[in-house]
Amino acid sequence: MPEDNTHDRTAAGGRDAAEAAFAQAKHARERGRIPDAIDAAREALHHDPTYSEIHRWLAVLYEELDHLPRASMEYQELIHANNEDEEAWEGLRRVDPPSAARLERLHDIAPDPFIAQRQKAVDEDLFADMGNGDDEDDGDDDEELYEDDEYDEDEDLEEDAGGDERVTVTESAEEDVKQPGSAPASASG
Repeated sequence: MPEDNTHDRTAAGGRDAAEAAFAQAKHARERGRIPDAIDAAREALHHDPTYSEIHRWLAVLYEELDHLPRASMEYQELIHANNEDEEAWEGLRRVDPPSAARLERLHDIAPDPFIAQRQKAVDEDLFADMGNGDDEDDGDDDEELYEDDEYDEDEDLEEDAGGDERVTVTESAEEDVKQPGSAPASASG
Protein backbone atom coordinates (compact mmCIF):
# COMPACT_ATOMS: atom_id res chain seq x y z
CA MET A 1 0.00 0.00 0.00
CA PRO A 2 1.48 3.41 -0.93
CA GLU A 3 2.45 5.68 1.91
CA ASP A 4 0.35 8.83 2.34
CA ASN A 5 2.65 11.84 2.51
CA THR A 6 0.01 14.47 1.74
CA HIS A 7 1.16 16.55 4.70
CA ASP A 8 4.76 16.50 3.45
CA ARG A 9 3.67 17.56 -0.02
CA THR A 10 1.45 20.33 1.38
CA ALA A 11 4.27 21.65 3.54
CA ALA A 12 6.68 21.46 0.62
CA GLY A 13 4.10 23.15 -1.63
CA GLY A 14 3.74 25.95 0.91
CA ARG A 15 7.49 26.43 1.03
CA ASP A 16 7.72 26.32 -2.78
CA ALA A 17 5.01 28.96 -3.12
CA ALA A 18 6.70 31.04 -0.42
CA GLU A 19 10.04 30.83 -2.22
CA ALA A 20 8.43 31.89 -5.50
CA ALA A 21 6.71 34.86 -3.86
CA PHE A 22 9.92 35.77 -2.03
CA ALA A 23 11.82 35.77 -5.33
CA GLN A 24 9.18 38.18 -6.69
CA ALA A 25 9.65 40.37 -3.61
CA LYS A 26 13.41 40.54 -4.12
CA HIS A 27 12.95 41.31 -7.81
CA ALA A 28 10.43 44.08 -7.06
CA ARG A 29 12.81 45.62 -4.53
CA GLU A 30 15.67 45.58 -7.05
CA ARG A 31 13.45 47.50 -9.46
CA GLY A 32 12.56 50.05 -6.77
CA ARG A 33 8.95 48.91 -6.38
CA ILE A 34 9.00 48.76 -2.57
CA PRO A 35 5.23 48.44 -1.98
CA ASP A 36 5.11 45.53 -4.43
CA ALA A 37 8.12 43.97 -2.72
CA ILE A 38 6.43 44.18 0.67
CA ASP A 39 3.18 42.73 -0.71
CA ALA A 40 5.04 39.82 -2.31
CA ALA A 41 6.96 39.15 0.91
CA ARG A 42 3.68 39.17 2.88
CA GLU A 43 2.23 36.72 0.37
CA ALA A 44 5.27 34.50 0.86
CA LEU A 45 4.71 34.55 4.62
CA HIS A 46 1.08 33.65 4.03
CA HIS A 47 2.28 30.47 2.31
CA ASP A 48 4.89 29.70 4.96
CA PRO A 49 4.82 31.81 8.14
CA THR A 50 7.87 29.96 9.50
CA TYR A 51 10.14 31.16 6.70
CA SER A 52 12.49 33.19 8.90
CA GLU A 53 14.59 34.53 6.02
CA ILE A 54 11.56 36.51 4.82
CA HIS A 55 10.97 37.97 8.30
CA ARG A 56 14.64 39.01 8.41
CA TRP A 57 14.46 40.52 4.91
CA LEU A 58 11.32 42.47 5.81
CA ALA A 59 12.83 43.67 9.10
CA VAL A 60 15.88 45.06 7.29
CA LEU A 61 13.70 46.63 4.58
CA TYR A 62 11.42 48.28 7.13
CA GLU A 63 14.44 49.51 9.06
CA GLU A 64 15.90 51.06 5.89
CA LEU A 65 12.54 52.73 5.20
CA ASP A 66 12.47 54.01 8.81
CA HIS A 67 9.29 52.03 9.57
CA LEU A 68 10.68 51.05 12.95
CA PRO A 69 7.49 49.61 14.52
CA ARG A 70 7.13 47.22 11.59
CA ALA A 71 10.82 46.33 11.74
CA SER A 72 10.39 45.66 15.46
CA MET A 73 7.49 43.28 14.77
CA GLU A 74 9.57 41.31 12.25
CA TYR A 75 12.56 41.09 14.60
CA GLN A 76 10.25 39.93 17.37
CA GLU A 77 8.84 37.22 15.07
CA LEU A 78 12.39 36.01 14.51
CA ILE A 79 13.12 36.00 18.24
CA HIS A 80 9.92 34.11 19.03
CA ALA A 81 10.91 31.49 16.47
CA ASN A 82 14.49 31.27 17.75
CA ASN A 83 15.35 32.93 21.03
CA GLU A 84 19.07 32.48 20.34
CA ASP A 85 19.04 34.53 17.10
CA GLU A 86 21.62 37.20 18.01
CA GLU A 87 21.20 39.07 14.73
CA ALA A 88 17.47 39.49 15.45
CA TRP A 89 18.21 40.57 19.03
CA GLU A 90 20.69 43.19 17.77
CA GLY A 91 18.18 44.47 15.22
CA LEU A 92 15.44 44.71 17.86
CA ARG A 93 17.77 46.56 20.23
CA ARG A 94 18.52 49.00 17.41
CA VAL A 95 14.95 49.73 16.32
CA ASP A 96 12.99 49.23 19.55
CA PRO A 97 15.12 49.24 22.71
CA PRO A 98 12.14 49.15 25.14
CA SER A 99 10.69 46.03 23.49
CA ALA A 100 14.11 44.39 23.42
CA ALA A 101 14.60 45.08 27.12
CA ARG A 102 11.13 43.75 27.93
CA LEU A 103 11.70 40.55 25.95
CA GLU A 104 15.11 40.06 27.55
CA ARG A 105 13.56 40.40 31.02
CA LEU A 106 10.84 37.91 30.11
CA HIS A 107 13.47 35.55 28.77
CA ASP A 108 15.40 35.76 32.04
CA ILE A 109 12.39 35.10 34.25
CA ALA A 110 12.18 31.52 35.47
CA PRO A 111 8.81 29.83 35.10
CA ASP A 112 6.45 30.17 38.06
CA PRO A 113 7.05 27.04 40.20
CA PHE A 114 3.41 26.86 41.28
CA ILE A 115 2.17 26.88 37.71
CA ALA A 116 4.81 24.37 36.68
CA GLN A 117 3.88 22.08 39.58
CA ARG A 118 0.17 22.33 38.80
CA GLN A 119 0.81 21.68 35.09
CA LYS A 120 2.90 18.63 35.98
CA ALA A 121 0.04 17.23 38.07
CA VAL A 122 -2.45 17.84 35.24
CA ASP A 123 -0.12 16.20 32.73
CA GLU A 124 0.41 13.19 34.99
CA ASP A 125 -3.35 12.76 35.42
CA LEU A 126 -3.92 13.13 31.70
CA PHE A 127 -1.27 10.59 30.77
CA ALA A 128 -2.44 8.19 33.48
CA ASP A 129 -5.97 8.29 32.02
CA MET A 130 -4.84 8.00 28.41
CA GLY A 131 -2.84 4.84 28.30
CA ASN A 132 -3.17 2.90 31.50
CA GLY A 133 -4.41 -0.23 29.72
CA ASP A 134 -7.32 -0.60 32.16
CA ASP A 135 -10.12 -2.20 30.14
CA GLU A 136 -12.57 -2.18 33.04
CA ASP A 137 -13.67 1.35 32.17
CA ASP A 138 -17.00 1.13 30.39
CA GLY A 139 -17.19 4.82 29.50
CA ASP A 140 -19.94 5.63 32.03
CA ASP A 141 -17.71 8.22 33.70
CA ASP A 142 -18.13 10.54 30.72
CA GLU A 143 -21.91 10.19 30.88
CA GLU A 144 -21.88 11.16 34.56
CA LEU A 145 -20.01 14.34 33.74
CA TYR A 146 -22.69 15.50 31.33
CA GLU A 147 -25.75 14.04 33.05
CA ASP A 148 -26.47 17.20 35.03
CA ASP A 149 -25.55 19.51 32.16
CA GLU A 150 -27.96 18.08 29.59
CA TYR A 151 -29.96 20.73 27.85
CA ASP A 152 -33.66 20.05 27.55
CA GLU A 153 -35.33 22.62 25.34
CA ASP A 154 -38.80 21.67 26.62
CA GLU A 155 -37.69 22.50 30.15
CA ASP A 156 -36.64 26.04 29.21
CA LEU A 157 -39.47 26.93 26.87
CA GLU A 158 -43.19 27.03 27.34
CA GLU A 159 -45.65 27.42 24.53
CA ASP A 160 -48.48 29.83 25.22
CA ALA A 161 -52.09 29.11 24.41
CA GLY A 162 -51.86 30.60 20.92
CA GLY A 163 -49.03 28.27 19.93
CA ASP A 164 -47.10 31.02 18.15
CA GLU A 165 -45.04 32.60 20.90
CA ARG A 166 -42.39 30.91 23.06
CA VAL A 167 -41.41 32.39 26.39
CA THR A 168 -38.62 31.17 28.63
CA VAL A 169 -39.55 29.94 32.07
CA THR A 170 -37.50 32.67 33.72
CA GLU A 171 -39.26 35.35 31.66
CA SER A 172 -42.73 34.03 32.59
CA ALA A 173 -41.71 33.84 36.25
CA GLU A 174 -40.59 37.46 36.16
CA GLU A 175 -43.92 38.47 34.66
CA ASP A 176 -45.79 36.67 37.44
CA VAL A 177 -43.78 38.37 40.19
CA LYS A 178 -44.83 42.02 40.23
CA GLN A 179 -44.63 44.80 42.75
CA PRO A 180 -47.60 44.98 45.12
CA GLY A 181 -50.45 46.88 43.55
CA SER A 182 -49.24 46.51 39.95
CA ALA A 183 -51.42 45.03 37.27
CA PRO A 184 -50.51 41.64 35.77
CA ALA A 185 -48.67 41.73 32.42
CA SER A 186 -50.83 41.32 29.35
CA ALA A 187 -50.41 38.31 27.07
CA SER A 188 -50.04 40.48 23.99
CA GLY A 189 -47.03 42.26 25.52
